Amino acid sequence: MPVSAVTCQSRLARVVVYARGALVTRSVELPAELPEDSIDLRVPGVTPCLEPGGLRALALGDREVLGIRSRLVVPDRSAGGGELLERVRQLQREHQVLESSQAELLSRRESVLASRPRTALNGRVRRTDPAGRTDDALAVNRLLDELAADLDARLLELERKLGESTRAIAVAQAAYAQATSAARAMPGHPTRELFIRLAPGKGWLEKLELEYPVQAARWWPAYSARLSQGSAQLSLEAFVAQASFEDWSNVQLGLCTADLSRDARLPELPSLRLGRAQPPKRSGFRPPPAGLDALFEGFDRLGPLELESPAPSAPEEPPLLEEPTPAPMDLASYGGAGASGGLAPRDELAKGAAPMRRPMPPPAAAPMAPPPPAPVSAAAPAPALRARRAPSPMALKKAKEEREDLYEDREQIQDELSESAPELAALDESLGDAWLDFDNLRLAGAAQPRRGRLVQAPPATASSLAQQARDKLEYLPGPAMAADPLAARGMFDHRFDADGLSEIPSTGVPQRVALRVAEAKVSQRFRAVPGQGPEVYREAELANPFQAPLLAGPVDVFVEGALLTTAALSPVDKGGSILLGLGVEERLRLARNARVEEVSLGVLGSKTGIDHAISVEVASALGHDLELEVLERLPVTDDKEVEVALLVSEPKAQLYSQSERGAPVRGGLRFVLPIKAGAKASLSFSYRITLPSKSELQGGNRRE
Repeated sequence: MPVSAVTCQSRLARVVVYARGALVTRSVELPAELPEDSIDLRVPGVTPCLEPGGLRALALGDREVLGIRSRLVVPDRSAGGGELLERVRQLQREHQVLESSQAELLSRRESVLASRPRTALNGRVRRTDPAGRTDDALAVNRLLDELAADLDARLLELERKLGESTRAIAVAQAAYAQATSAARAMPGHPTRELFIRLAPGKGWLEKLELEYPVQAARWWPAYSARLSQGSAQLSLEAFVAQASFEDWSNVQLGLCTADLSRDARLPELPSLRLGRAQPPKRSGFRPPPAGLDALFEGFDRLGPLELESPAPSAPEEPPLLEEPTPAPMDLASYGGAGASGGLAPRDELAKGAAPMRRPMPPPAAAPMAPPPPAPVSAAAPAPALRARRAPSPMALKKAKEEREDLYEDREQIQDELSESAPELAALDESLGDAWLDFDNLRLAGAAQPRRGRLVQAPPATASSLAQQARDKLEYLPGPAMAADPLAARGMFDHRFDADGLSEIPSTGVPQRVALRVAEAKVSQRFRAVPGQGPEVYREAELANPFQAPLLAGPVDVFVEGALLTTAALSPVDKGGSILLGLGVEERLRLARNARVEEVSLGVLGSKTGIDHAISVEVASALGHDLELEVLERLPVTDDKEVEVALLVSEPKAQLYSQSERGAPVRGGLRFVLPIKAGAKASLSFSYRITLPSKSELQGGNRRE
């Protein structure tokens, strides 16, 4: 009993984009009433890039879902589509017509200019009137000038049209590149329709969703930080690119760092029992049926040999002239066994029988071949006749040897295949469940080694839509400073869900979407390294406001609503802090001064001391109080005879190792200098380098 089908519309509800691939959830709009018998719910208009093996139905209600299947639908090419690409091609054709017209006019103009007559007379004596000849030449020149002027005007008009055509092509190409994949689809673009079979019953389905994976999707993390007086907002964003041939409009978006294309199924653990034979492992391989090679006996006898050499004849006979229309022949002339219609066996061909050709049915009116045409004289009309010279004995011998070589090669290949048959069977059985992937199985042709048998094809051809879209996104360059989640996720995978609805068109171009926004605690600080330069840098430190780690990616920093800079964010753990550089603070000025003195130390001046006095002065033009962090560094040495000691510092210096930046240093000093609004402040410290009196610092002692 056939099962009735009810067409249901659907819409996209949720999408979870993984590092590679996406899991799409589609909500089905159920009809008001469902029959009590078994029924198929038909859902049309689904992307052709879905993987049928990952299709699932999520039902909520009293009716049970018995199964789900998909079918590829190829509409009529007249159904429409491809208007953008057709527009580009039409403009390109018009541009080529204009270029051809321009080239033709340029050629005509050169011909006109080259055909000007010469008014000068040569040395030969002419009987015509020189004045008349000059007037005629001038008249011809005036006519040619008019023609050249007309051609120049037409060339100028063509040049203007070519410029407009070039701009129109650029606009059409930009519109085609920015359009969605559905808008770029050509006529006859395939889609899939899904069939969900419901079990008979009186129950009701409250909700029905379809879930399927697509591979043409990926994402990159991104962030935005908006700073104001005493507050900050951190926005978790992402660049999402997808080319699944369906637009994701008003969907609940989620991002995951895992890879969807990786097989995450649990392995099947076989049972091990001592003293009892284990059952054979399940395999999708089935041996080919018996007598498979008998199907190709006719092909083997016929073979690819189609020589057209005629029957042997005496070389001394004159060439025959025959009519261009071929006369009917019997099967014997095609290498057959008389008029019975059979083919000559292989052994007869090897003995020098007539060459083998493909059989042709004899004409019904003339079953026998007519006698050969009589020789005609050389005076016969040649245009209606063509000559064919009989081959020489050497040519016939060479053709016979080539046939024998081909048969020997064929027999050798068949022997090799028969010898390797057990190895191929063992290899086929070792593939196991791969033979259950029916979409990737192909039947080998008669000319292939495994003829008549199933062979495995690649999972997807280069011409398939899904493979093209996947390759396009796989080699798509990411945005500036963006990091691939596969490389930046660390040891654990994470998922980030958006608070609102998102819209991502199927263009294959990264689209920036916002996931969620949170208030963050912010503290500004000013840092300076006077030993490297007089600049004072402003930094903002934000606490991670999300209950998840942050991956590496670009962060746009806005200060009071204006974009200040785009920085690269390093990975931040849950509960960690984000350090954002805000550039140089021009309203803080810094100056560093150094004074060096050399003194004699020890008994009888056996050691030399080099004292360094450093002072740093800072002037502020800011309207609020602040604390400036000044970083300095003492000289370091591994020489036991050289000592470096800090003598005094004001304010008191703290040891600084720079370990938070991942580049630890020795001898670092950190000063915290409070500065009032619009005031000045200073710090100072001194250190001594002690070394033997007979030694000196490389480059001189008296230097800083």
